Amino acid sequence: MTREEFAARISQAPLLMDGATGSNLMKAGMPRGVCAERWILEHPQPLLALQQQYVAAGSQLLIAPTFTANRIYLAQHGLEDQVASLNAALVALSRQAAGGKALVAGDMATLGRADLSYETMLEVYTEQAQALNAAEVDLFVVETLMGHEEAVAALEACRMTAEDKAVCCSFSVTADGMLYFGGNVYDAAEQVEGFGADAVGVNCSVGPDQLESVVRTLHERLSVPILAKPNAGMPQIDEAGNARMVDVGGKEETKREAVARGSIFMSPECLAMVEEGTMKKGDVLGVARVAGIMGAKRTSELIPLCHLLNLTKLTVDFEIKKETCEIEAVCRANTTGRTGVEMEALTGVSVALLTIYDMCK
Repeated sequence: MTREEFAARISQAPLLMDGATGSNLMKAGMPRGVCAERWILEHPQPLLALQQQYVAAGSQLLIAPTFTANRIYLAQHGLEDQVASLNAALVALSRQAAGGKALVAGDMATLGRADLSYETMLEVYTEQAQALNAAEVDLFVVETLMGHEEAVAALEACRMTAEDKAVCCSFSVTADGMLYFGGNVYDAAEQVEGFGADAVGVNCSVGPDQLESVVRTLHERLSVPILAKPNAGMPQIDEAGNARMVDVGGKEETKREAVARGSIFMSPECLAMVEEGTMKKGDVLGVARVAGIMGAKRTSELIPLCHLLNLTKLTVDFEIKKETCEIEAVCRANTTGRTGVEMEALTGVSVALLTIYDMCK
């Protein structure tokens, strides 16, 4: 689908996408922690049935299950040399499910790392974009983006691969529109629109009610079509093992604060290097502070069934205690809402301390 064809199609009526894939595949038996791409190819029927049901329900665009079919993620399973073959096979499955009744988009996503150089991101995204283009996807969808730089890298990769093929860019954000790698979705969306994205929007993140204002603001600030694919809401598992919605609407909004503390112990020599900033990997406490803040903001993604909260303040601080060869980390989280922030504070301090360990080991 060319950019002109995409614009003409959208001008007629909204394009209805499909729904959740990963959670439905896990419900169908896919274990946590496996390589999803390989599991799908070994067990194709759950995906085929799911996407066929989406088409029957009215979906006009299926997202091929190539979300993490890039070199970085596949390397975790020893499959980094199978980018082309995996993407081709997965697109073919979605094409089979579509049965000529729906478009099929090649799916690329966040690389999940804020430390990658632009050149590395561009190289990884280009390899996958070329694989998806060779598989003859109708368009590209780059989703769950956490920062503006990876969004630009992915968009550039798609443009270099297939200059005139439509590309949709979608960010994952907090309820107030902030990006997980810094900045806000409004500025990032304007930037990728300027670089030639054919549609821009948000996906996953939080529920429809919390993203309504974000989508409205994007519509006011952008001239391209808006992509909106939020979570259905925050689930909880009932006695039968099924997900159900947690209703906190009856609670009053109050100011909430949580403080978590933790310590890591090390040799006097190691502690001195941290304090002096001479550790080989760099500024240990500086990196740990950023990691702790990022980890706390992503608590709902790390802890199953944990609500995604709109944090009003989040700090991570350290105290070096020479007498005990100890670094104490303190994470303070604040919000105004209907549920507490203790999980965010605990996650923040845990990630900060783990980062210190990783920087010093």
